[in-house]
Amino acid sequence: MFKTMRLLTALSLTLLALAQAGARTPQTASPAGPAAGQLAETNRKIRELADAKKYDEAAKLAETAAEEASRLFGPDSAEVSAQLSGLAELHVARRESGKAKKALARVLELREKRPGPSQKFEQDALELYTCLVATDLRSRFDPEIPERISRVLVEDSVLGQGLRLSPDGRELEVGSSASKPPPSYPPEARSARASGAAVMVIDIDEAGKVVSATPLGCTSRLFMGAGQEAALRATFKPTLVNGRPVKVRSITFYRWIVQ
Repeated sequence: MFKTMRLLTALSLTLLALAQAGARTPQTASPAGPAAGQLAETNRKIRELADAKKYDEAAKLAETAAEEASRLFGPDSAEVSAQLSGLAELHVARRESGKAKKALARVLELREKRPGPSQKFEQDALELYTCLVATDLRSRFDPEIPERISRVLVEDSVLGQGLRLSPDGRELEVGSSASKPPPSYPPEARSARASGAAVMVIDIDEAGKVVSATPLGCTSRLFMGAGQEAALRATFKPTLVNGRPVKVRSITFYRWIVQ
């Protein structure tokens, strides 16, 4: 299993999101102000437990915090997404990838409902979700999941260039894959009969050419080079915003499974 090591960052961002939410809510007008402070204190306890590697206790407390965030801020709020992101990291630390994927599926669903851009914890959560899908070599993956994650990343990169999108994203036409040559099987991995995965964040120019491919930390060492080489050979139809081609960032992965 790969290392997550973004746990403390995710939980810190959760605290920040909740603190900001509490600041937006006057304490005299609603109990959400002091309650948000209590929830932030719960998150500090979660972080302390995680620091001590008491992941079971931390996860149980994080589940309670997610329910409380839903009650305080609404089930579709960014605060709930922040809590679920931290909970997913704890599930990964406990080697419970199924529970982590369930939490992250909800984060993706909530992100799709909310106009972008993504917050940092959402970006990290979606990268983690991709890693969990890619590295689960014993299960068939749903191709719809990486497609949905890629669209969110594309939207974020478009917004990051100062372009505007309406809530339904009707101006955006995401370029589909034109060619995805299969990766080579590295000799070292083949001789060891090793399976693995390579997950790449890719930058695509206006013509649909992949100009860079950066591996995520969950990429198997044996397959990193082959994954980068394959990603750089892939081509896409140009992504269009109001009919004009734009450069975008997306994500792709490759899997090698010994039969």
